[in-house]
Amino acid sequence: MTIRAADAQAVVSRLEAAGVGRGDLVGLALWPGVGVGLAPSAADDDAVAVEAPDDGGIGAVVAAVEDALRPRWVVWSGATAAALVAGGRRVATCWDVAAVHRLLFGGWRAEPARVWAALHDLPIDTIPALGQLDLLGGGSDSAD
Repeated sequence: MTIRAADAQAVVSRLEAAGVGRGDLVGLALWPGVGVGLAPSAADDDAVAVEAPDDGGIGAVVAAVEDALRPRWVVWSGATAAALVAGGRRVATCWDVAAVHRLLFGGWRAEPARVWAALHDLPIDTIPALGQLDLLGGGSDSAD
């Protein structure tokens, strides 16, 4: 469901209908200039996309949800919290998935694919890598 940022109360109502209350987990993903995504952990079908072309709209939506429901926000990294603070909004409680991963598994690397692999007992070396292709290197497929 997509809601406009101007109707922040509709976002609160949608989350309340999904059963979100104080301290419940709500995933938060920001895309500055586009909007915000909210995903309550209790209900897979109740994710909310909010159109907010300016950062003020994002802050207004987060503020409305924070003030009415006081959830425990779940974000991929501190970059989300930093973006909220830069927009003049702080949240009371938040889990930073990358920071939790670093505490549980050690090390500094905590990109989403690595976190997902660690949580699902998948080998790290199977994570697809980004980088330049070796177009001139010999492959194992031969025409012999």
